[in-house]
Amino acid sequence: MGLSCDQIAELLPVWGGANCAGAHDRVGLLIDEKQAEIAERINELEEFARQLHEVRSKLEASPPAAECRTDLSCCVPSGDIQMVQLELAPRGVKHSRR
Repeated sequence: MGLSCDQIAELLPVWGGANCAGAHDRVGLLIDEKQAEIAERINELEEFARQLHEVRSKLEASPPAAECRTDLSCCVPSGDIQMVQLELAPRGVKHSRR
């Protein structure tokens, strides 16, 4: 389920074997929280994809500079582009938000 250590630690006392209804309810809440995190992440990635498409379109619409600049600013289209902040994790590492 991709639970954080904090979420597992919170669940263990409830899970103690005597309160199945409490554990059942808590797992349901954790699932709801995880679904909300996933929905937020999907929105962020869709916005990022939109930005990439916009930058690609602007890049293709302008010819390359005669000489490349050392800061590569010649490869970045100018204009009013809103940035979306993303947490990038190496492949195979699960995204964790607190």
